[in-house]
Amino acid sequence: MKKSIVNLNRPFSVSVEPLLIPDARNETRRKRKAANRDFCHALLLILVALLACAFIYNYFPRILRRYHNYKDQIENTDWSKVASRLKHDFEMFEKKFERKWHESQEERAKRFEAFEKSFYQVQHLNSNSHISNSSHEINDFSDWTEDEIKRVVTPVKAQGKCGSCWAFATAATVESAYAVAHKELRSLSEQELLDCNLNNNACNGGNVARAFRFVHEHGLMLESEYPYVAHRQNSCALAGETTKIDTAYFLDRTEADMIDWLVNFGPVNIGISVTQPMMSYKSGVFRLQTMTASTRRRREVLDSKKQLGQNWGTERGYVYFARGVNACGIEDEPIGLLA
Repeated sequence: MKKSIVNLNRPFSVSVEPLLIPDARNETRRKRKAANRDFCHALLLILVALLACAFIYNYFPRILRRYHNYKDQIENTDWSKVASRLKHDFEMFEKKFERKWHESQEERAKRFEAFEKSFYQVQHLNSNSHISNSSHEINDFSDWTEDEIKRVVTPVKAQGKCGSCWAFATAATVESAYAVAHKELRSLSEQELLDCNLNNNACNGGNVARAFRFVHEHGLMLESEYPYVAHRQNSCALAGETTKIDTAYFLDRTEADMIDWLVNFGPVNIGISVTQPMMSYKSGVFRLQTMTASTRRRREVLDSKKQLGQNWGTERGYVYFARGVNACGIEDEPIGLLA
């Protein structure tokens, strides 16, 4: 006979666990906490609403006023005068920089279109100079197309519309390194690199590391003996005495290392990424993200030399870059030279 789980000898009763019975005091505490939490949420929402109202009360009239001012400015602008001024400025630009469109009127129309973009960009950049801390102007590059600008990168002679920035960067850094080591400043030939350094692509760009290897092995002639013609010639005329370098080092990608090399050893070759606003740069500290650099400690800027001619930039071809922001990629591949 199976045993019953229930003891039949005792009265059968159902017991209930005490924990299942709500405690009145705990329930009261829970309700109070919930009420306090709801009150805090409501108070927070009221505070947010008050802050939003205060913001709207203080700033909405300003925003509305700016909108109406902008609307009035647009409606009251005499666009025929703007077009007339643009045309006049382009004609003055042609005279100042001796532009003669031998190709065709189509070429002039293309240059005018590029000039128009530069014209409005200069107006915009100068209207925000309080933010950028730099000023811009119409200059010799204001009729360059975007494609031509992309081929111009760096280091003050004028490389022209040939993407030979790598050659100018190489020659400029070697000149400075040789001057530091031998107390003699020489103007060296960029054209030699275009004609003789076949590991690079002349006006279609090049790599400064390969160029430095070439200079280490073969050296550079004087510019007076091998003048610049802004294109690759059919033959290499390397001959006679040349200026060589001992070695080149890839530095750590920090401004601290670059400045340390500048102070203790000599020039640093720095590559930069050229932007459209840079072409109209006039003065101030350029903040958008070969060249030799020196430090202006009080201003916390890097002073860079670009081969866009002595009429460009703040001091006969120089530009100030903001420090601490890797402006235009100046920290991406610094190379230190010893001659």
